Amino acid sequence: MPVKETRVLLRVGSPITLRCHLAVGAGDVPQAEWTKGSQLLRSGPKYIISSQHGSMPSTLLISDPVRDDVGRYHCIFRHRDSGTTACIFIFHVYTIPCPSLFPPDHGAKLQCPHNPVYGESCTFSCRAGRRLSHSRPLVCEKFDGGGDTYWSDAVPKCHRISAEEDALLQENEVPFSMSHVLLRVGSTQTLQCNHPGTWTKDNGIVISGSGNKYTVEHSSLIIHNTQKGDSGLYECHIRHPSAAGLMGIKKYNVTTISCPRTLTPKNGVSTGCTSQPVYGETCRFRCNRGFRLTGSRSRTCDLADSQMHVYWTGNTPMCKGPRFPQKNSALAGEGGHSEQAADHSLLSSIPSCHEATSRRGFLILLILLPSLFCVSCLST
Repeated sequence: MPVKETRVLLRVGSPITLRCHLAVGAGDVPQAEWTKGSQLLRSGPKYIISSQHGSMPSTLLISDPVRDDVGRYHCIFRHRDSGTTACIFIFHVYTIPCPSLFPPDHGAKLQCPHNPVYGESCTFSCRAGRRLSHSRPLVCEKFDGGGDTYWSDAVPKCHRISAEEDALLQENEVPFSMSHVLLRVGSTQTLQCNHPGTWTKDNGIVISGSGNKYTVEHSSLIIHNTQKGDSGLYECHIRHPSAAGLMGIKKYNVTTISCPRTLTPKNGVSTGCTSQPVYGETCRFRCNRGFRLTGSRSRTCDLADSQMHVYWTGNTPMCKGPRFPQKNSALAGEGGHSEQAADHSLLSSIPSCHEATSRRGFLILLILLPSLFCVSCLST
């Protein structure tokens, strides 16, 4: 029994696809099953298993991997008739640690896992009376061509707030803060500031709040019909009416979650979703002419649980065919009449040879011409 082993590096938050393929001849085609350790895996929001015709090749997609997804995965091909094992593929899924990360002076780690690994991120906060030099999260990345990791940015510093700024903050209770917001495509997102200020996005681009995309109401920013490109860093710059200095900045790190790609059915097309779909996107499916759709006509990328796992709603669409029109059926596809259905309806009005004569054993020959139907009854 052949056994094949492969090592796969896991990056937290980045989908992983494990693929196994067994070349066999005609006859008993083995059935594939997936396990992690001794646990049998089934397709769902966490693991998406797809097999061509239920057998080969077979793929396992880990949609939103976390560090706990490291381990030994097995793709086992078993003969359908005998149940014996034909071949085993073993995938050693592993990760790599990140350099030690220390909080800034007069600050602390706000969101950071213990002993972070490749792909995980950390954010920081400062003690009262101080503010961060920057609020960008630090992400553990890997150098190309090697196994060493590094942090995507420098640890921010905690700068002291001036006495004037501190007095204004205490008087008006305006916080220096960072909030994380998950964006869902196609929804309306509201970012609250609670104090009059100027809204900016990413590189200081000022948002006027008077267009169809953005609206500012009572100091809050409303993002209409959110799209993937609306993710980014939004800031509300707050200034005291009687002071020239900046009172504070309320920041929102608006991010989204990538979804596993949904495959367009063979002999069909998909519309409405991008090549790299994210949370909230909806894909719609239809089949080419002559094929009928089974499964869901549309699927939406949705959240499975509070751990930010995503999955596609509905069932996998398939285009089956070719589709032949039924008697008296005149519709075909969207907004058109089927030529085959029209021909069938017209032919049904022509007398049969059985109606033309009482003798049995006649053969009907129908010759269809653009404007002529010729019916000939021949004795057999």
